[in-house]
Amino acid sequence: MRHPSEYYLRYLLAASWGNPEQPLTLEAANQTLGDMGLKLIDDQQWDYLLQTFEAPDGFLFNNPRHQPTVDFMKAEKIYTIWVPNQSMSRVLTEIVGDRSNRLYQHDMHILLMGHVPADVIAAKLNKKYMLTKSLTEEMITLYQHYFWKKDCLSKPEWKLFLQGDPNYDDYIAPLFCGEQQALFRAGMNPRYDYKQSIRDMHRQGAFRLQYLAFQPDDMKTIAIFDKLSHRVLTSYAILFGEGGGFDEELQKVRHFIMEHRDAAIPALYDLVGPDGSYSGDGKDTKDKKPTLVEDANVEEPKKLTDGKGDQDGGNENA
Repeated sequence: MRHPSEYYLRYLLAASWGNPEQPLTLEAANQTLGDMGLKLIDDQQWDYLLQTFEAPDGFLFNNPRHQPTVDFMKAEKIYTIWVPNQSMSRVLTEIVGDRSNRLYQHDMHILLMGHVPADVIAAKLNKKYMLTKSLTEEMITLYQHYFWKKDCLSKPEWKLFLQGDPNYDDYIAPLFCGEQQALFRAGMNPRYDYKQSIRDMHRQGAFRLQYLAFQPDDMKTIAIFDKLSHRVLTSYAILFGEGGGFDEELQKVRHFIMEHRDAAIPALYDLVGPDGSYSGDGKDTKDKKPTLVEDANVEEPKKLTDGKGDQDGGNENA
C-alpha cells in the first residue's frame, strides 16, 4: 500500500541517500510527518518505499546542476521540492513549516478528498479563515502532490488506511460523495436541492429493499423490511402525493416552453400584408373570375375569318 505523502517521503529518502552514516529510518520519517500534521506511515508502506526508491550511481543531492541528478529528481516527481519555486517555498513555510498556520489544514484535507478544484479550495479557505496572505491555486496543487495525494490509494485502501482515525468520516464521506459533501464537512454550507435529497432517500431505500429479497427470512430481516418500506412509502408520498408530482411536471413544461420560445413571432398583419392574404391572392387579379354584372359588360372578341369559318384565313402564313 502506498502513502498520501509518498512524494515527500521520497524526497526525504533522496536527501539522506548521500549520507549513508545517517540513513532515514521509519521512526524519523514518522516524527517528521507528525510534526507537519500528516498521517504516519506503517511498516508495509515503508517497505514499499524502500523497495521502489533507488538513486542512480553518482547521485549528487546537493548539486542541482548535476544533470543525471536533475533527470532522476524529475523522474521521481520530486524536483520542485528539491529546487523550490516561490509557491513551493510558501507551502513549506506557511502550511507545513514550524511556524505555519495549521487552522485550515484539516479543512484542506477534507476538500482534497472531495475532489474540489484547487482554485476553489484556495478561495474558500482564504474567505473562511480571513487569511491576510492568500493561498494560491498553485500552492494547493503542490501541497496535494507532496503531502496529501489521494490518488495514491484506492477507496478500499483509504478505508483501511484511516481505520481507527477520529476523522474517518470527514475523509471517507467526501471521497465517496464528492464536492458537496466535502464543502459540508468543511463547514462551508453548500447549496443543495432538497427535492433531490428526497429522491436520493427513495432511491437508496428502493435498492436496499431489493437486496433484502436475498437475505434470510428471519426476524431481523423482517424488522428491517418493515422500517425500510415505511421510509420508501413516505418519501414516495412526498414526491408524488397530494399533487406534488403534477406541480413538478408542470414546472418542467413551463421550463421547456421558456427555452423553446420563439421571440420573433411575426404579427398576423405582417403575415397577411395590407393588400391581401399571405399568398397574395387578394392583390393579384390576373386569374379573377368576373361576376354576373361584369359579364354583361364584357364584349365578345372579334373573330378573324375569311368567310369560310377559318379563324386563320386572313393569315397567309397559317
